[in-house]
Amino acid sequence: MVINILSIDSTFTTITCSLSADVGNKVLKVIGWTGDTYLDYNNVIDLTALLSGVDENEDFSITAADMGVESFAGFFAFEVYSDEAVSEESSVIGIVTNFLPYHECMLDKVLSITIKNCEISNDECGEKKEVLFISTVLDTLYDTMNFGLYEEAIQIIDTLNDLCEVCAVCPDLGEDLTGTGFGYKTVDNIITLV
Repeated sequence: MVINILSIDSTFTTITCSLSADVGNKVLKVIGWTGDTYLDYNNVIDLTALLSGVDENEDFSITAADMGVESFAGFFAFEVYSDEAVSEESSVIGIVTNFLPYHECMLDKVLSITIKNCEISNDECGEKKEVLFISTVLDTLYDTMNFGLYEEAIQIIDTLNDLCEVCAVCPDLGEDLTGTGFGYKTVDNIITLV
């Protein structure tokens, strides 16, 4: 069983998914989790209806609505079963992430700071120390992802969610930022930086 591609599109509303089972077999089941429900088998989202069931290759899209979210921001995991691998131990798990909102949060906080005479004179979006803290937490998030420590990464995302509350006076950068370099995707069963 191979996850050929599991990647969030540039609008963060669709995940492109391409799967391949061994020749003569079929992909039987696909389930998904958000960061809040990761590996909780009582709270999976069954995406099996998206499969065609025609042959060993499956190409389909998962929408944000399919996962019960407005857009794909944060951490998402998917477990795939074929008819040769029907147990949890022999299934394949793929991960996709979008950390752009946390980078945008850090940028918003930096842009809110005004410097005069080498001193911070205006700090509209919160504590000036938060900028360094958010930067450090983001670096740690990428380290945990690179080491495959997904449950720890989810804990770090929760911390970033607390630190990056919506700031009423920060500018909305809208669609100006692209997702390149701000998340992970799965290619040929390998989790890689986008």
